[in-house]
Amino acid sequence: MKILFFNIPAHGHVNPTLPVVAELVRRGQHVIYYNSDWFRDAITATGAEFRAYPALTTTLGSEAAMNTAVAQGSVVVTLDLLTQATEALMPFAVEEIRREKPDAVVHDSLCMWGNYAARVMDALTIGSFAIFALGHGGSIDPRSMLVELKHGAIPKLGRLRALQRVISERYRLGGLKLLDAFNSTGIINLVFTTRDLQPSGSDFDDSYTFVGTSIAARPHAPDFPFEAIRRAPVITIARGTIMTQNKQFYRTCIDAFADHPGTVILATGRDNDLGSLMPFPDNMIVRPLIPQLEVLQRSDVFVTHGGMNSVHEALYYGVPLVVVPGQPEQAMVAQRVVAKGAGVALGMVPPLGQVTAQALRSAVDTVLGDARYQENARALGENLRGAGGYTHAAQVIQAFAGQRTVLKQG
Repeated sequence: MKILFFNIPAHGHVNPTLPVVAELVRRGQHVIYYNSDWFRDAITATGAEFRAYPALTTTLGSEAAMNTAVAQGSVVVTLDLLTQATEALMPFAVEEIRREKPDAVVHDSLCMWGNYAARVMDALTIGSFAIFALGHGGSIDPRSMLVELKHGAIPKLGRLRALQRVISERYRLGGLKLLDAFNSTGIINLVFTTRDLQPSGSDFDDSYTFVGTSIAARPHAPDFPFEAIRRAPVITIARGTIMTQNKQFYRTCIDAFADHPGTVILATGRDNDLGSLMPFPDNMIVRPLIPQLEVLQRSDVFVTHGGMNSVHEALYYGVPLVVVPGQPEQAMVAQRVVAKGAGVALGMVPPLGQVTAQALRSAVDTVLGDARYQENARALGENLRGAGGYTHAAQVIQAFAGQRTVLKQG
């Protein structure tokens, strides 16, 4: 059986699929995974065959470009990037599917070129949602994501609609929508959360399978001085792989917790010169990168930007949260954390992510001081583990792709 994966170059969207791919390979399936060359090592480590997007299009589909769009927090900038990437990558994706004749194509919910190319070639499609699913059965309306538009964005929207009409006419695809960039659904869809955490989760039909968190051991996780964790409680602070360049946020963290009696673990991200913030307080362990899964298992509270992966990893281990979102998708995640009683959210009024040292310290103390936050986080963790994770996802993919195999044999 042959399965193709198309994804965008972003850790938050690639990481949940890696254990799934490794499980499929373990089951004897031939997996070909397409992404920018930045992810070659991580993908080949799963046993899958890696293929890079054409060099000509890497400026549209690079992680740096994706990071810039997301960090700006602009729906229109992200729409622009993904729509341009779709036009550029469609010929490549169509030809790959034509040549490989896969049993199924798995594409990220933001990966329009994978979805559209599979439709052109009449391949079975499986949507992969590393974010909450949108716009189905009266749940989240994707149009609500455009509320941030200003007058300057309107001309760009017109150009994007025109570009999508070009794609539609060139490939004879009907029913294309501008916001497919955020909601490219397949015939079936895998959502890396639970119905309980998904907004309006009960509205989604059986074409959506909620598989919980896709977590597996990470053999190449960075080293960490665990012996330096000497005082409780343990407060871990990390902002993912994208939103790490806000030096003022790290100054706020230092001011908030310099005199805290516990241990504060602060992950600052790659290539982030924090020399002006040194020396760090004695109660802080500061590292560019941390082995997040191992650190979370030793943490009492997690201060996060609200990325789906980070939040789900914390909940998986029963760790309550303080969420300081930097863009609308993360604010949506923060709202769910609050609604489920597993933490508190700060900086929710635009511009998102603005927080004072006093407010941050108070939020952490609130979560640490009320056992209900941890109890609710643990309950959500049980649900996430019970959803089956990457093993369940692989089972669904294999069973669905098997339909095409049976047809071929017939």
